Amino acid sequence: AKVITSSQITVGNKTVNLAFIQGVSGPQARGMAAFIAGNGGILSCTPLAPGAATMQCMTEAGVDVAETALFNGGARASTDAPENYRNAEAAARLAKRGLWSTQQ
Repeated sequence: AKVITSSQITVGNKTVNLAFIQGVSGPQARGMAAFIAGNGGILSCTPLAPGAATMQCMTEAGVDVAETALFNGGARASTDAPENYRNAEAAARLAKRGLWSTQQ
């Protein structure tokens, strides 16, 4: 898997857009790449619906990559994100992780 932004990953020869998050490049994308590599480097991605443009990707251990990015301040939850994603972003904001490290 090659990370383009913290919400866009190339898996094999296909570019995958992670569902319910808005990603960024730079340190957050590099952090996601390190997380994926440190967790086996293999992702299993499933479309949210048949033919959907967005997917949910999990590590071999079943960890949701998008939710992890949100929890670590590596992305923003979209307005239609499920509660667990919004809670992960809120935790990152509260702890001032990643994107939220300079927020006052």
